[in-house]
Amino acid sequence: MEKFKDKIRIRALWMSAIVIGLAVSYLVLFLNQDKLPKMPNFIMSFHAGALCGLELLLMLDIFKNVRAMRDERALKKLYIEENDERAIMIMQKTGAMGITICIIGLGVGTIISGFFNEIVFFSLLGATLFTALVKGFFKIYFHYKF
Repeated sequence: MEKFKDKIRIRALWMSAIVIGLAVSYLVLFLNQDKLPKMPNFIMSFHAGALCGLELLLMLDIFKNVRAMRDERALKKLYIEENDERAIMIMQKTGAMGITICIIGLGVGTIISGFFNEIVFFSLLGATLFTALVKGFFKIYFHYKF
């Protein structure tokens, strides 16, 4: 269980670094927006909403991991949740890791492209949403199939 606890600690540290990195990169882009091409307000609002949502999800996951490190029952529950054979099989069937990486890459590309070109922003946003919907459909399908 100590090995799993170390894994959770490292994961929490990485997520903390991602939270800080996202906030700093958005702040740098926001403060230098007068040097970048003018972008519409709805793209700026999308950026702010996406950043706040992502930061909130990461913070919730960080708190969940920190709580699990401090409470033995929560750690055991998290261990069982992460090593559930049925959930692992569903993730393998849906190609969850690969699709998740694609969604993250498309999402980052969407946010960055919003600072430069509106057409590319909407194209990448559509691709991101489509990929997320396909992943969600497969997850639901395999959840009920198995």
